[in-house]
Formats: sequence, structure tokens, C-alpha cells
Amino acid sequence: MDEKKFETLSEQQQKKFLFKENIRLNELSQSLEEDRQLIDIQKGMLRSQQRKNQLMKKQLESQQSLFDQKWTILEKETRQLAIDKERFNREKLMYRDKVYREARRTMADAENVKIFFNLAGSVDFSRVICNG
Repeated sequence: MDEKKFETLSEQQQKKFLFKENIRLNELSQSLEEDRQLIDIQKGMLRSQQRKNQLMKKQLESQQSLFDQKWTILEKETRQLAIDKERFNREKLMYRDKVYREARRTMADAENVKIFFNLAGSVDFSRVICNG
């Protein structure tokens, strides 16, 4: 209500208007205070959530770092395993070759012994000893 209209009212109507206006303003003030309190609560909740988010971010970074370290170790161990496997395969081939050569030598020695005994069986040692 503007000022001119207000002045045209009787004193009783002015008091009634002012009383209602005072009640309206008090309700509005109370509503604003409740909204301010709600905003303060929400600010507190937001700060709390931000702290939680920071902690979670740090935890995630820590877990990522640990994962990266483990991954690096895993890659290193995988490379070492490949190197060890290659070394094992070379040693296995060398051992197989050695066993094969040993077997051939043993068989050749056995063949030589067989030939010797075959020859020895065909020689009359009594003559060899007597002629000797």
C-alpha cells in the first residue's frame, strides 16, 4: 500500500494494517532466519562432503601409486621370467646335447669293447704267449 492510500484510512484501519504488516514482516523475518539456518546446515554438510572427497581423493591417489608400483614389479618379474625361461631352454638343449654325446661315446666305447672281445675270441692267446 502506498503512502497516500494509507493516509486516507482511519486510525483504527491504519493500526489494523500496521499490525497485519508487522505480523507479515515477523513471519518473513522468521522464514528468512530458518532459511539462513538451513543454508548454514547445508554449508556444513558441503564442507564435510568436501573433506570426505579430499580424503577419498588422497586414498585413490595412494591406491593408484601402489597399483603402479605393483604393476612395475609385475612387468619386471615378467621380463625376468622370460629371461629365465630362455636360459633354462638353452641349458636344457646344452644338457640334452651333452647327454647325447655321452651316450654316443658310451655306445662307441661299448662297440670297441665288443670288437675287442670279438677279436680276442678269434685269437689263440696260447700261441701269442708262447711266441712272446
